Amino acid sequence: MIDYIKCYLKQENIKYLLESDLLDFVSDLSHKSGLIYDKLKANYNGLEFIIINNQKAIVKGSLHKYKNKGLHNFDDFTFSQLKEVLLDIKAKFGIELTDYVLCNIEVGINVTPPIKSSKILDNLLLHKG
Repeated sequence: MIDYIKCYLKQENIKYLLESDLLDFVSDLSHKSGLIYDKLKANYNGLEFIIINNQKAIVKGSLHKYKNKGLHNFDDFTFSQLKEVLLDIKAKFGIELTDYVLCNIEVGINVTPPIKSSKILDNLLLHKG
């Protein structure tokens, strides 16, 4: 099922993100120079919202985690739940789904391996870096 996504938003939709009561945008600050960077970030239920120079907006993160209030993505995530999540995002942020430009998408597949998963994990050479 679809999990991680990365999308761009049209510039005219940035105002909806900035006006949202659900998002608390923060910016980076240089402690040496006092410079406040023009990149704003907010998180909501596993999605990260980034606004750069008030010109470009990026939404990225796990739709599966979003379904689970940002906590995890290790349960089932059906196509009907995906549709519910997308409609919820549309309702909460007031942005039409057609205004999101999809750039990256991660699709996961659950399989039952012929040996125990614990044995596979115990013999991994590299995992998470």
